[in-house]
Amino acid sequence: MATKHSLGSTAPSSSADDTSPALKPEHIAVLHDIVMERAQASLQEIADELHYRCGLRVCAATIRRALRALGVVRLKPLRRTVTVRTEGAKRYGYTAAHRREAISPYSTNLTDAEWELVADLFERMPG
Repeated sequence: MATKHSLGSTAPSSSADDTSPALKPEHIAVLHDIVMERAQASLQEIADELHYRCGLRVCAATIRRALRALGVVRLKPLRRTVTVRTEGAKRYGYTAAHRREAISPYSTNLTDAEWELVADLFERMPG
């Protein structure tokens, strides 16, 4: 792959020459140990642990490919089966227990102290 550098040369970039794999066999062995110890770890947590143990920083996609090559796959947790109620379908909505008796549609639930504060708003002006 030829790229144009700032100096105008069309020499291949240095990354094109480096085709060695990022993970060597000793790194893959450590990676396998990490996954066996921490089966629920995310790919980023595995990458951080690999960096801590080996000093090698790789991205999550590299770890995913290496684990897939090892045959390690993440299994989703089993879902619990849903039991169906025998007395019928579950009811939704309000029942009589949720409703107060004889409630006014207007907001008249002020305390006496609150009425004293707002009483002048409801007094009629003479005239």
